[in-house]
Amino acid sequence: MMNEYVSFLQKLFPAIDPYTAQQAKNAVKEFARYGEKTPFFTEPLDKDFQQGDIFSKVPFVYVDRNGQVQLAEVGGMLLTNSCDATRNELLQFAAVTPLESYSANPRNIVAVTSNINYQYLYFPDTKLHDSFVNLGLITSISRESFEGYVAAGKSERKVSLNLTGYFLFITKLTVFFMRPEDREVLISRDCGTAS
Repeated sequence: MMNEYVSFLQKLFPAIDPYTAQQAKNAVKEFARYGEKTPFFTEPLDKDFQQGDIFSKVPFVYVDRNGQVQLAEVGGMLLTNSCDATRNELLQFAAVTPLESYSANPRNIVAVTSNINYQYLYFPDTKLHDSFVNLGLITSISRESFEGYVAAGKSERKVSLNLTGYFLFITKLTVFFMRPEDREVLISRDCGTAS
């Protein structure tokens, strides 16, 4: 899986030179010593929340297709940068979704678990092997309120990302939110530019 991921990155970021790509592939081979599962997580790093931390429950507020405001408590991954998570008024979280509730279609599951769908982030790690991060379902929560939520035992910080997990996380985050627009959209944006 990781070799395919490195190839995916080469296609996505063509400026990656062949030497760097080969180094990445060599690093992937080192993961083999862990068996089939490469560790992407570690125990929570310290008392402060870290970007990429996984929580057991996060209240997500969203508007459904009927225009109704919905509240769901599901697992969540902290998207807010670590230093901002200690001082910003709001924290942003992406939903952690169980694979079994996502789709019964094996092709859809393979698209998620292969990380070829930009919106979904899958970590093939035993600590989160049956779930994925849905970057398309994001909510904001008051930092003070969420700290109280955790302190009261309503949610538990399960794991933090290790360095391998962090690089996978920021790559998928970058790809999902910052990939270039289609050529037609770029052309239409240029037409609206004042001379």
